[in-house]
Amino acid sequence: MARWSSWVFAAIARAAQYHHGFTGQVWARRYRPIAIVDDAAIAERVKYLMAQGCAANLVATPRDWPGVNCVDALCRGAELKGTYVTARQRRAALRDGGRLPLNRTLELAPLPGLPDKLEARQTWFRKIEQAIIAETRARLAETGARLPTIAALQAVPSTTAPERFEASPAPACHSTCKKARTAFLAAKAAFTAAWREALEDMKRCVRVCFPAGGWWPFGCHEVAPAAVPRE
Repeated sequence: MARWSSWVFAAIARAAQYHHGFTGQVWARRYRPIAIVDDAAIAERVKYLMAQGCAANLVATPRDWPGVNCVDALCRGAELKGTYVTARQRRAALRDGGRLPLNRTLELAPLPGLPDKLEARQTWFRKIEQAIIAETRARLAETGARLPTIAALQAVPSTTAPERFEASPAPACHSTCKKARTAFLAAKAAFTAAWREALEDMKRCVRVCFPAGGWWPFGCHEVAPAAVPRE
């Protein structure tokens, strides 16, 4: 699976760089995909992401976070500004202690499984936002914790790197339905077995597994498979 993952990620990176104009590193060093196999699990993962600042007792609501976030864009259709930063630019900013500019308007692609209409999607996100706010207020009232000021949060350089990376608590497969999770893991095991069998056949030149010239995602490149001697 490690070899297969490296092969797929490299192919997607090539497509992003050659066909969509990206430069530099495409995948983060700590990237790990999480399979989300039902609609309720999507809502849980979105809630987990939107509640980062609130869960750490840094802000009272998700939209209060002073850095770049997409809460207002998802819930109310606000314009979202951002920038693409190369590894060299980020190292320079870290070295100089400066802030990275925000010079692009970003368009968010809708998550799979959500309503087609924009208004319905925004309502879906606002319900999650309100749940986070209610839970945060209850927790602060119970613990008496005090939140830092926005000025104090803004005083921290945006390029400050953490002292250490913590292991993600997210599971490899996220589901609120035990039956759906079991079915997904069974399908993954069958795929892994089929992949390993195909890899061994490829090593022995029994079958063609990949197109000549490499695989390109999203149907942006078609290559006929090369002829390979068969047993």
